Amino acid sequence: MSERTDERTAEESGDVDVKDLGVDVDALTGEPDASRGAADATAETGGPGLLSRMRPSSVPNPLAALPSGRSVLLTFGVVILSVLLASSVPLLGIVGAPLGVFAGAFALGLASGTRRYLEFALAGALVSGLGAFQGSFFRVAILSDAGFAPVFAIAGGIGLVIALLGHYFGRDLRNGLTASIE
Repeated sequence: MSERTDERTAEESGDVDVKDLGVDVDALTGEPDASRGAADATAETGGPGLLSRMRPSSVPNPLAALPSGRSVLLTFGVVILSVLLASSVPLLGIVGAPLGVFAGAFALGLASGTRRYLEFALAGALVSGLGAFQGSFFRVAILSDAGFAPVFAIAGGIGLVIALLGHYFGRDLRNGLTASIE
């Protein structure tokens, strides 16, 4: 019996005072403060505080799934730079821009381990769609016959698929290179 008493005193001596925590425990546990009057309690339940107390704290933020601005700018920068570099090679001709989109997406997929499919879909579609309108008279002739929207949609769709494939293959190669050999 004396052993249990010793255990209790050892446990009780290790307790921490609530004031030592530096946290308002009553506010966190939701217990009403005894020092407040009834008028304060009714005013609080009728105000916006009621909704904040009813809403669970584990509700996910719907904007958390969206990419950050820094990630989007990095992706656009890499894709534009790789398109400019690939387009500057004279032997590549018309395949230079799509090859640049693929190379940029592949390189960033290989270099970073994070998934950036949405960013590359946007970058590939916009860079390819807008890149379709620079250059030769052949494109101007097609533009005058077909219009702006179909040319942009076709070029953007091709760029979107190429960017997604490049990023997928870059990430796949990274996973293959970093996997342990068993």
